[in-house]
Amino acid sequence: MGSSLSEPCSIHNGTPQGSPLLPILLGLYTASLLDAALRWTHCNLTLYVDDGAIFAISKTTTATTNSAIQGLEQTLRWLSHNGLAAADPSKTELMIFTPPRSNPNLVGSQIHGVRYTGD
Repeated sequence: MGSSLSEPCSIHNGTPQGSPLLPILLGLYTASLLDAALRWTHCNLTLYVDDGAIFAISKTTTATTNSAIQGLEQTLRWLSHNGLAAADPSKTELMIFTPPRSNPNLVGSQIHGVRYTGD
């Protein structure tokens, strides 16, 4: 780093923390997950290195929540099937945005909380 040089060391697997190779390899490795997400209904997936976001849209909060949960479940299955660690429950949350003056007939029931526990 800068003018500092450490002693050489062997890397047996993986890439070193902060390696510029990581985003490239991860992008190649997760391309099939992004391709699968293109077939989701009312839901989409965005990835940036090792972070991701699932976006869902529908007429009701219940339908939107269900779409987002289905996207998460499909993502978790893909991660497991491809030998990657599951999403970190402490960094996983559901956020719902509704128009401030939305029609109460379209909003659906109130969502009190959806939590991924990793089980």
